[in-house]
Amino acid sequence: MLDVWNKAVLYHFIHAIALFVLALYGTANRGAWWLLFAGIFLFSGSLYLMALTNLHWLGAVTARRSLFPGRLGVAGYRTLEIMTVEAAVSAALWGSSQATRLPLQLLGV
Repeated sequence: MLDVWNKAVLYHFIHAIALFVLALYGTANRGAWWLLFAGIFLFSGSLYLMALTNLHWLGAVTARRSLFPGRLGVAGYRTLEIMTVEAAVSAALWGSSQATRLPLQLLGV
C-alpha cells in the first residue's frame, strides 16, 4: 500500500504545482483550474483512501473511477491549451495586450 500512497502523492504534487501556476495568472484560467482541481481531488483522494483503509477491493473501484477524474484532468489541460491557442492567434492578429499574453506566459512565450 506504500506504492499506492506514493503514487497519490506524486500525482497530487505535480498537479498542485500546475494549480499554483494557474492561480498566479488570475481569473483567465479559472475553468481549467477547477477541472484540474476536481480531477486531482477525486483521483488522489481515492488512492489515499485505498492506502489508508488497506481495503484491496478498492483497487478495482479506483481503477474504474479513475476514468472520470482522469477525464477531468485532461479537460483542464485541454481548456488551458485552447485558451493559449486563442491568445496566440489574438496576439498575432491584433497585437499583444496584457490580457492575451497571460496564457502565453505560462508556456514561456
